[in-house]
Amino acid sequence: MSDEPPQRRSMYPTIDPAIVPVRVTPDKVHFRAGPWSGPVFTLEDEQREAKLADLVGMLDGTNSVADILDEFEGDEAAVRHVLDRLQRKQILDSRSAPEDEPREIDSGFVSEGDLSSVDADRVAVVATGGLGRIVVGDLLDTAVGTIEVVDEESGNRTQAELTADRVERASRSELPRIVEEADVAVLVTDRPAPELFAEVNRLAHEFDTPYVSGQTCGFDGLVGPTVIPGETSCYECFEERRDANLPSSSEYHAFEQTVGKTADSPGPSVAAFDHVVAGLVTTEVLNFLVRDVAFLAGRVVRYDFAELAVETNEVLRMPRCPVCASGTDSADVDRVFTLDTLLEDVNRGGDD
Repeated sequence: MSDEPPQRRSMYPTIDPAIVPVRVTPDKVHFRAGPWSGPVFTLEDEQREAKLADLVGMLDGTNSVADILDEFEGDEAAVRHVLDRLQRKQILDSRSAPEDEPREIDSGFVSEGDLSSVDADRVAVVATGGLGRIVVGDLLDTAVGTIEVVDEESGNRTQAELTADRVERASRSELPRIVEEADVAVLVTDRPAPELFAEVNRLAHEFDTPYVSGQTCGFDGLVGPTVIPGETSCYECFEERRDANLPSSSEYHAFEQTVGKTADSPGPSVAAFDHVVAGLVTTEVLNFLVRDVAFLAGRVVRYDFAELAVETNEVLRMPRCPVCASGTDSADVDRVFTLDTLLEDVNRGGDD
């Protein structure tokens, strides 16, 4: 007679839809979240009984624990051990009823159901150049309720953007009100704009409004840091740490002041670069609205489009930052979006 609790025997375990089980051999299975990031978890049967891959194959939501134990009669203890390990790693999700068909895997980190939940949210987009137009267009493809835009670009707007009833346009002088009323603010520029960044950073902390930023400048792109007032480092912290790591901060500031006063962005204006930066900015906004977490809380992603290189750097809070030093000592790690965050969120969406 089985000592398995009746409630557990009736559960239908399934591999989390964000994870792909890869059969390497009949005795070795990788559980991966992507093609390059390496296995999230590896199971291997050192006894080489050629049963492990078959066991994982039954974890599709259509077989109960009782069915699985019956299938591997004589190896019940080993099966329970595998199920327990997968459950602890949050790779396994258990349902109280069988799946009628394979579980649908969301097309990305944000599902259609998630997108429909942001219809009451208000996003402020502050922009120079074409990045704002791209971000607004991407947000219009979602259910975000209201998009209020302040930009310096007069042309190249699509008819949909001009007539969309969810888009409101405002002047630079209205920036304090716009930041105060927004659930999340966005700042995107096609050239260095230190004064604009300083103003948005200050207003965000004054009104406790989180914001996401992105910028392109020639062959360079930068996204982040995502700033959550009172919890994370701010843009002032980023500038201080950036300057400390530059070979010559005075030369950079001279360049910044020169190009900041021109009407056009420096270097080549390649729409593809803008789309890369704007796409990550929009993704960051949506994840924050939906899950209240962010990929780039206290971090920046830098793109070198000339070399097709990408790097991520931490941005720690400056102890005496004049803007954000009054907050907590460090970033709230729960705001950082990771694979574990995704798995926990997907599993919470299952049966209780």
